[in-house]
Amino acid sequence: MDIGPDTPSAEGPAVTAAAATFDDLHTYAPLRPQLECGWGPPCPPGSPLQVQFNNLVDPATIDTAKVLVDPPIEGIVVTASNGGIWIEGTTEARTTYTVTVPAGITDVFGQTLGKDEHPSVTTGAAQPSISQPPAITTLDPFTDGKRLPIVTVNQPKLRVRTFAAEPSMFAEYLTYLRSRFEQGSKVPDWQVLSDRMIVAGRRRRPSLRDGDRPGRPARERARSGDRARRAGARR
Repeated sequence: MDIGPDTPSAEGPAVTAAAATFDDLHTYAPLRPQLECGWGPPCPPGSPLQVQFNNLVDPATIDTAKVLVDPPIEGIVVTASNGGIWIEGTTEARTTYTVTVPAGITDVFGQTLGKDEHPSVTTGAAQPSISQPPAITTLDPFTDGKRLPIVTVNQPKLRVRTFAAEPSMFAEYLTYLRSRFEQGSKVPDWQVLSDRMIVAGRRRRPSLRDGDRPGRPARERARSGDRARRAGARR
């Protein structure tokens, strides 16, 4: 925008000799929502979802009861926070979520969202992991079919070795535990009783996908480990 030349002054008879140029003027954009992963990429399972707006909105105009998510999220909690909508719950892995953002939300410029909007976001896979037992684990000697559950997530195969042991080896065992993740660390020369590779079997479909649900209780994880072991699979 150019103003002038010869623009009069409010204080006296002088006028401007040259035009004044303004090149950073803009109008506000139409109100639009955007759905994002609250923890950012790669959006692992369990991540909250966040609806953000391109303009600052009036939080009093956000009716969280009208915010819907498809597919449903277990334990969902929806709140209006920091000029947006925060959606928490047990989101699943590798799932596309579509959120209904209700009409009627108003920004600080007086613009109102004229109709329901339906932005989407897709979660990623759970990070591969192995939930190992404590360094010292005792099995009940009075039970039949003793089992030591090990829960894995997104591991295509698992090598399981057992070694003969006696009390005199305990110090060496602790030393190995402390250094086993260091570069060049090797298993001591212990007598191997068994060495097998377990390959993941056919996928199961529980209520949440293949161990990707975070924060499961230890008892539930143990039951899952038993089921996976009986099926000849580790997940």
